[in-house]
Amino acid sequence: MSDERLRVFINQVQTHYFSHFPIVANAEGGYAGLFLKYRLDSMLTRPYPDIWLASTRFRAPTGQTVREDTVIALCRASETAVVLDRFARALHLLNLMERTTPSQTAYLPVSQALIDGVSDNHGAVFRDIVDRLALPCRIGILLPAALERDPNRLARIAASYRRNGFATALNGVDGFRPVGLNAA
Repeated sequence: MSDERLRVFINQVQTHYFSHFPIVANAEGGYAGLFLKYRLDSMLTRPYPDIWLASTRFRAPTGQTVREDTVIALCRASETAVVLDRFARALHLLNLMERTTPSQTAYLPVSQALIDGVSDNHGAVFRDIVDRLALPCRIGILLPAALERDPNRLARIAASYRRNGFATALNGVDGFRPVGLNAA
């Protein structure tokens, strides 16, 4: 991996969307982000050769791991929580640069705060971010498991992400499962 990916990310994405969110290098050769001194670490796993799963670890200024809702509670406006969610997903994209192939799908989680903060056209802004980085892989969105309790809302949101070119799956403690085209 190279510093070229950071330069591309800063020029193509950070200056347009996340200018107030610093990026720092981590010990593994990747990058993390900062929000009000809280650190967002991009955690990437490959449960299958053609699948990447992303998750975000949030750490307090003291270094201890905290829950996502603890950091979201620091947001003064609902728009900030939406931007924070997009920033976390953009960090995953930064860390996936130079690692993915066209045959792979990278699934990135969205928070309930984003789901609640965006009224319609889910995925439109993030589509622009993905297009700016031109990753070779397909991008999937991991929707919060809580959406399973409202099948109609789940279907509408999943269909919106698919219209914007994303695969969709439902996130859960037992892994993830695709939200198929027949769910729309």
